[in-house]
Order: sequence, then C-alpha cells, then structure tokens
Amino acid sequence: GLSFPGGWESEEFKKGAPEAFSYILEFLHQHDIKEVHELRGMLSDKLIERLQEEKPDPAFLNRERKVHFEKLTNVRMNGILWAAVHVDSETGGSYVHVKVLMSATEVFRVGEENDESWHFRRLHRWTFRRDLPNEDWESPGEWHVVALTRIQPHFPRLSEYDG
Repeated sequence: GLSFPGGWESEEFKKGAPEAFSYILEFLHQHDIKEVHELRGMLSDKLIERLQEEKPDPAFLNRERKVHFEKLTNVRMNGILWAAVHVDSETGGSYVHVKVLMSATEVFRVGEENDESWHFRRLHRWTFRRDLPNEDWESPGEWHVVALTRIQPHFPRLSEYDG
C-alpha cells in the first residue's frame, strides 16, 4: 500500500481471514438465521439482508433434529483468487475487494446419542472488503465479508436415521 498506507497488510490478512471465516461459519451453523444481525460489522449490511431473505433448504430444516453441527477443523486460506481496488459509486471513497478460496472440514454429529459423525471437506469462496483512507481519515476501515458461498450442506443417506 504506497497509495493507501495500511490498506493492505498481507500477514494481517493471512491471519485474520481464516479467523473471521471460522467465527462466522460456526455462528451461521449454530444460530438461527434470524440472529445473523449479530454479525453486523463482520458482514456487510447487504449480505446480512440477503442471508435473512434466503429460504433455508427445507430438507435441512427437517433433518436438523438428527444432524447437528459440531465443529470446524483444518481451516485454511488456500489462496487469493483476485484482489482489486474500486471506487464506491455512492460515497466516492476507495475500497479493496479480496476474493479468497477457503477450505475447512465441517464435522456433523448424527443423532443425539449416536457416535457417528460426518466430515465434509469443502471449499468456500468469500469476498472481503476494506474501505481505504481518504482525505477525511488517515487509517483504513475494518475488513468485512460482502459475499460468501452457501453454508447449508446436503446430507446423504438420512433415511437410515428416520426410525
């Protein structure tokens, strides 16, 4: 960042993106979508609105009594797909958009007393945004997520657990 001092700190981003990814994804798995407003500041307002408007997969809702999110493991940022600086058409300010490829193993437990767990290793595309300094303020804004892939997994073979 010569043009925008402090706007891009690669080590900070490499550390912070997986931490944010883990926190947000675990929150989305463990909470009702109506509570997504609690992530304000980490997610953009437009993304929060989109998530609240999305209709959950009815099959997932019917199965939630039998399949429970347990934890994330092996979280890592696989790479940056692209990064670019843009000008906000509403405010005139500059911002950086960074689209990353994240991976994690999502662990789900089947049933309340069943010891079986399913491990899904999935890739996620997330886009982060950071407002850059302008003449009114000297430091960049906080990073927040403006786009993410769908989080609802599709569980196989659940008919085995219906009875």
